[in-house]
Amino acid sequence: LLPPAWDGVLTISTWEDAEALRTRLASAAGDAGGADTDRADKDRADAGHAPPGSGGGGPRSASVGIVGGGWLGLELASSLAAAGHHAEVTDIAVQPLGTLLPPEVGRRIARWLADAGVTFHGGHPVTEAGTRRTGEDTPAGSPVTEAGEAVTAAGTPVVEAGTARIVTEGREAGYDVVVGALGARPGTEWLPADLLTPGGHVAVDGSGRTARAGVWAVGDASSSEQHWNAAVGSAQRCAAAILGQEAPRTPPPVVFSTMFGRDVDVVGWPRPDLAVAWRGEGEEWTALLHEGGTLHGGVVVGRPRDVADLRRLLADGPATLDLPAAVAAPRLRSR
Repeated sequence: LLPPAWDGVLTISTWEDAEALRTRLASAAGDAGGADTDRADKDRADAGHAPPGSGGGGPRSASVGIVGGGWLGLELASSLAAAGHHAEVTDIAVQPLGTLLPPEVGRRIARWLADAGVTFHGGHPVTEAGTRRTGEDTPAGSPVTEAGEAVTAAGTPVVEAGTARIVTEGREAGYDVVVGALGARPGTEWLPADLLTPGGHVAVDGSGRTARAGVWAVGDASSSEQHWNAAVGSAQRCAAAILGQEAPRTPPPVVFSTMFGRDVDVVGWPRPDLAVAWRGEGEEWTALLHEGGTLHGGVVVGRPRDVADLRRLLADGPATLDLPAAVAAPRLRSR
């Protein structure tokens, strides 16, 4: 999902997309030789994000700008850092996963990025991204230094033609590669508009039934929850409804990821405005997301038993929980 004007920005949706990114990284990290390489490295250093091992015209790591601090953006940043590349993530939310999780949880995840050498630019809506074209005008109102170099309002250099860039209010940063990680849009443009939500999904009820008789939709194309187990569950409920049978139990949504050397699971229905109660210490912890005494979900890092307990507790929806006891108990139990 990218704005049409973002020329030259890569996405990661298919195997071919991954191969294209791999090729760009290899090209950027190779020995470009001569003054062009030295100048490109100087531009990155001037902008405050020179990749480790850059400069001197020899082999270097690539610098990658990622637009989007959700699951895909963080997983990509984790993989790039592990491979020795320099990654920066820019997102409209102040904290990583900020549109999904409470700020307290986001701050813990932000420390993982910092420890891995990944820079997170939070709270910065991206106004432009892509390759600065030859002959393109310098942004209107850009200050100019005594040496005649155009800079942004924040004082960073305006990147030169041919450089991939990310532009926010007061900041323009150049990279070897820019990747958009803003989510996906289903390929439903061929369907009648009256069936679709503004986001392009087919509008359905809890059984997958649409506004048109005899038309059903399931999985990622539908407006049901966009999780892998939700896709399975929506198909089961739809089949039961078509056959006139009782709908099967719907398990709570589960999202899992591996990033920055950690296994992360999110169970239930997280929201940024939920309160947090913590279980565990150090690198292995669980954030219980609640509203009063009602548990809505949990974020689990390295505690697989808590994942199983949360799935059981939330099997029928948000659950009443004795939070002080849940924080201290070896296992999570309902009241």
